[in-house]
Amino acid sequence: FRVFDESAIDVAMASVHMYHVIGSLDLLEEIFKIHNISDQSICVAGWTLISVTGDQRLSLPNVEIPPKQCLTVWSGKDSHLHCTTPLNVHWTNRYVWNNGGDSALVLDAAGQSVLLVEMGLPDPTYPPTAEGISSTELLCHIVRLGLTEKMPVPNLDDEALKLFYHQHVVPLVRSATNSESTVS
Repeated sequence: FRVFDESAIDVAMASVHMYHVIGSLDLLEEIFKIHNISDQSICVAGWTLISVTGDQRLSLPNVEIPPKQCLTVWSGKDSHLHCTTPLNVHWTNRYVWNNGGDSALVLDAAGQSVLLVEMGLPDPTYPPTAEGISSTELLCHIVRLGLTEKMPVPNLDDEALKLFYHQHVVPLVRSATNSESTVS
């Protein structure tokens, strides 16, 4: 079953605009970009970029993205050749992004979500329990539903995220399931 709530989309977009950034992901070219759409520089020191499918993580360097410019993170074969300026960051020469579909999650220095970019993935389903789900996947479910704007999400502590998921996501899943069964 899927939970779809239009208000969650608006809330999730609001969290993106807190930093005035937009993310873009090219799975085949192994490129992730953080676009600064504001009139102020944005420092990404302490931010973390996560490839959700493989749970690979990159701590972004102490770089400021000037207004109306972007930071590009490169991975894949010979990707280091593109990294000749501070706004071009080399992750690894290995392939990071799953060409069949992947999500890029960016967390700020406090562990709060900055943005989530999903490419090539089916509509998400929300498990009725947090058991057996990685903390990164739990956080993605929480971000998709826009819950990070309503309340602070615990940092990537597994037990705290599981508790948060059970307290805030499971009731939404149950409510959506009950709504679907009464409509049928």
